[in-house]
Amino acid sequence: MPDQSPDFRKCIERGGLSRVDGDPQIVAKEILVARQDLSEAEASIKRGSFKWATVQAYYAMFHIARALVYQSGYREKSHRCLAIALRELYVQPKVGHYGVFNGRRFREEIYPRVRDFILANDQL
Repeated sequence: MPDQSPDFRKCIERGGLSRVDGDPQIVAKEILVARQDLSEAEASIKRGSFKWATVQAYYAMFHIARALVYQSGYREKSHRCLAIALRELYVQPKVGHYGVFNGRRFREEIYPRVRDFILANDQL
C-alpha cells in the first residue's frame, strides 16, 4: 500500500496491526459471530433492553469490520487500530456522501470490493 496514512503506519509499527494471509474460515467465523450478535441485539430490543442492544449491535459491527480487515490481509490488536484500518482500506478519499454510490470510483473501486466480499461469503 503506497500512500499509507501516518495513523495506519503507526498501528503497524507498534503492533496494533499485522499482515496476515486472509484465511476464509476466520472471515466466516467473524461473520457468523456478527450475525449472532445482531440477532441478540434484535431480541434485546424486543425485550426493551435498549442499552444492552446497543452493546450487542456494536459488537456485530466490530466483527464485520474484523472480517473486512482480515480479508484485506491485516489483523488488528485494538479497536482503535481496527477503525484506522477500516478507514485506510475501505474509505475512498475525495468522494462525498452522494459520490459514494455513483460514478467511476464506485464502479471501479468500491463496488468490486463489496461484491467480492459478498460473493466470497455467500454460503454463510
